Amino acid sequence: MLSEIKKLCFGYSPCPNDTFIFYALAHQRIDTSPFDLEIQHHDIATLNQLAFEEKLDLTKVSFYTYGHIRKSYALLPVGAALGKGYGPLVLSQSSASQNPSNWKIGLPGRYTTAHLLAQLWNPQMKDPVFLPFHQIITELVEGRLDAGVVIHESRFTYEKYGLSLHTDLGHWW
Repeated sequence: MLSEIKKLCFGYSPCPNDTFIFYALAHQRIDTSPFDLEIQHHDIATLNQLAFEEKLDLTKVSFYTYGHIRKSYALLPVGAALGKGYGPLVLSQSSASQNPSNWKIGLPGRYTTAHLLAQLWNPQMKDPVFLPFHQIITELVEGRLDAGVVIHESRFTYEKYGLSLHTDLGHWW
């Protein structure tokens, strides 16, 4: 039996799914003894990188990242947010060319599932721009990107910015 408290570093993103799923843990509504959780909030690209560096004991990561870190981390059967027909969206300005292989595309991180799906959907994609997920809409609206692959709440709010849905990668996949 463990008699001393063991500190565990736990990372998850500030997206609404995660804040809902992990609320009880983060706010000590669940007895986690003999463990003391140190909570860290980061965007998914940062969490993926911290997992590659093995700096977190428990963490949310992209499914794409998990394939690379599976020898160091175990996949838990809870908390996943990947489902059939539900996934990243490719958004564009209406003025974007019709050829996605020429687009400058914003993505929420190199080892994200969004990037993996975008590569499969558009194998000729050139020079992706990796940004924190919450900056992609702004960069797209301000014309610095031709398209952006969005996740989280941006899936539901993009129309109010005058953006068009080009491809639902969850449905496409």
